[in-house]
Amino acid sequence: MRLLLLIWTLCAGEISAQLNNLKYDVRRFNLGFSIGMTVADMKVAMNELNDYNPDNHSGLRRLVARPMPGINLGLINNLKLAKLWDLRFIPAVSLTQRNLLFYKGDTVVKKRVEAAYAEMPLMVRFKSKFHQNYRFYVLTGLKPSINLATGKQVRDNPDLIKIEPLDLSWEFAIGFDIYGDRLKLAPELKYSLGLRNVYIPEFTTYGNAISTITTSTFTFSLHFE
Repeated sequence: MRLLLLIWTLCAGEISAQLNNLKYDVRRFNLGFSIGMTVADMKVAMNELNDYNPDNHSGLRRLVARPMPGINLGLINNLKLAKLWDLRFIPAVSLTQRNLLFYKGDTVVKKRVEAAYAEMPLMVRFKSKFHQNYRFYVLTGLKPSINLATGKQVRDNPDLIKIEPLDLSWEFAIGFDIYGDRLKLAPELKYSLGLRNVYIPEFTTYGNAISTITTSTFTFSLHFE
């Protein structure tokens, strides 16, 4: 009797999961939300006109960027294009920080680069076929971002590292869908590579030290649909 009950439970679960697969993927448009943890980094190039003196090792001799953790919250809009293809628009708010270490003489000066981005990525997703109620996927696209933390107080402070409010990134991600009774969960790992030099050298203490700054971010997200 117990064996029959166990077999019935497994069969019922499998049937329920298959029905859920149909429910999620037959619909042309799905909504959801996303919660993510980010590691924000940047690539910094020193200006050849900095004040480093190799004879006495004075002035700025090295510049290092340190990645820092942050958070990302988004709203999922998923449009089905074909059986295995989706178009995804996930507007999000991302709070990030990056640290710059200036090795000047025998001292090290740390400067924070904080940003609150409004992100608007448009992505194309390719999905695999079902495998035991899982579905793997890859996606790529472009992400325009607007830095909301560029107020007058930030612009007028010469000790801050200033970056442009608009950034554009190329994104690539991998993940897999887990189909449940009431929702679809998708762990995802994404890499974003900034395509623009976002550094603003005017009216800053370190204006001659830096030539370019480009951003990059790793994001681990949980998507709920």
